[in-house]
Amino acid sequence: MFKDLIDSKSSPVLFVRGLDDEQMTSEIICKLFCNFGNVIRLLYFKKRSSALVEFESGELATIAKEMLNNLCFFGSLLKVRRDVLC
Repeated sequence: MFKDLIDSKSSPVLFVRGLDDEQMTSEIICKLFCNFGNVIRLLYFKKRSSALVEFESGELATIAKEMLNNLCFFGSLLKVRRDVLC
């Protein structure tokens, strides 16, 4: 289904904005993104309402990005894009 969207050399890291809810936790974010594959690392920046999510592969990150970008989650619109984790 997503074969045409997947680039095997793409970054496995996603930058997520729109995590505005006061009840938001890193556990909730991890549970959402774990639906698309193993999350290796998650950095949640509560004050910035954003997070970095690292998957095992770029392919998994692509699928998560395509499914979650522009999703209404806890009353906020998620914006998901590729990023690089140093």
